[in-house]
Amino acid sequence: MKLKELRISKNLTQEELAKKLSMTQKTYSNYENEKTEPNINTLIQIADFYNVTLDYLLDRNISGILNSQEYELLSMFNKISDNEKYLTIGFINGLLSKK
Repeated sequence: MKLKELRISKNLTQEELAKKLSMTQKTYSNYENEKTEPNINTLIQIADFYNVTLDYLLDRNISGILNSQEYELLSMFNKISDNEKYLTIGFINGLLSKK
């Protein structure tokens, strides 16, 4: 799972994130270190918090659905801040309006 990568991208400690998700730091740490696995409801809660798909969160290869460029773009998009995502979408809309 991409739990640690996503948490670090948001500049959160395990304790801060655990509080946001209404769980203990120990529980979250166990998920992040793959000592235990979260149930489906917790996975959905975490994916929603990060605004990512379950496939992305679970590091499942969705390359069968996306071509390599689309997959790379989605991977990069998920690593940037919410403000950068907003700017990126605006940029793409600007490119599309020129057609």
